[in-house]
Amino acid sequence: MVREVREETGLNVEPRVIDALSLVYPKTYMVMIGYVSTIDQADIQLNYENDQFQWAEPRQLDQYELHESHVRLIHAAMDQLGSSGR
Repeated sequence: MVREVREETGLNVEPRVIDALSLVYPKTYMVMIGYVSTIDQADIQLNYENDQFQWAEPRQLDQYELHESHVRLIHAAMDQLGSSGR
């Protein structure tokens, strides 16, 4: 995960697991693991796999089409970090 983030964004991260979700669909079973991390810089340098990114405040979540599992992981991160953006 650390290597992937560095390759795709140029960021060095120190991740910490915050939550894991099991998602069961008719033909698929998925495990999503959510992380929080500090970063060493805010200068994102995207590689060829990405063409854009956007920082967003927790209060802006309703402006994006996010799966409920992503929202749940974001709220878990906010709870662990002591944020209150719900």
